[in-house]
Amino acid sequence: MKSLSVFSLPFALLTLVSAGSAMSQQAPAIAAPAPQSAWVVSYKSDKQPEKKAAADPTSGMVASSGNSWELKSREYTLNGKVARSVTRYTDGKTVTAFALSGIGVQENPTDTTDLIVDNFSSPWMVQGDFRRSYPGLAWILPAYYKGIVDYKGTLCHYFAEDVAPPAPTVNADVAVAAKVDIKPNLDMSKNSGMANPTKMSKGGGEAWIAVADMRPVATKTGELTATFSHTPTDSVETITVPERFLAKAQAYLDSLNPEAPSP
Repeated sequence: MKSLSVFSLPFALLTLVSAGSAMSQQAPAIAAPAPQSAWVVSYKSDKQPEKKAAADPTSGMVASSGNSWELKSREYTLNGKVARSVTRYTDGKTVTAFALSGIGVQENPTDTTDLIVDNFSSPWMVQGDFRRSYPGLAWILPAYYKGIVDYKGTLCHYFAEDVAPPAPTVNADVAVAAKVDIKPNLDMSKNSGMANPTKMSKGGGEAWIAVADMRPVATKTGELTATFSHTPTDSVETITVPERFLAKAQAYLDSLNPEAPSP
């Protein structure tokens, strides 16, 4: 009986398989938000909330009672150099923030009549400059890249910190060429010890980035799962900055440089 070897494979298919394997091992670059874009991040927690007295600005997460699982959603809108985020909490509180020139101005989560302004260095400015990158993805490193998986019907690049690699998945390019169905989220944990791509070991982080446009689809850190929904470009709202935010930003700039231009 004649055994098969790589030399018996058609050259074109061998080239495709080799190229696909190399691609699957290289961590892709996550796209930056487009200058005119909008998206909503919806949060769901596995943990039941505990009421606390007040938010802790040094905790790394701004929440109305200090608990990240009370986050309901964040809505982001970008119009070039001006950007806005609206954070909604499960208790009904809403906190609005704007990125203007090189600074951020946001409502104080504990008192929304008070405005906080900074150059994104304060612990309160936990979102950073969301015009430059999608918030919540700063922890992702190339070493965490595991490959391509199907996440709830969307073909995604999968990153995981402290998580075993997902079950072997057919490379997307090879699957299309060979007309092979990619199985969604194969759970091999019972047989091989590999983690389900939809699950995470305690303390790790996971992220799913769409293969089609390299924008985030979902992340999971701790008990908190964030799901991204992107708005079509032609439907992006034009931002109107309230006067009180502009005045606060101008006062901050004036304190640094009396000749500074308006934001």
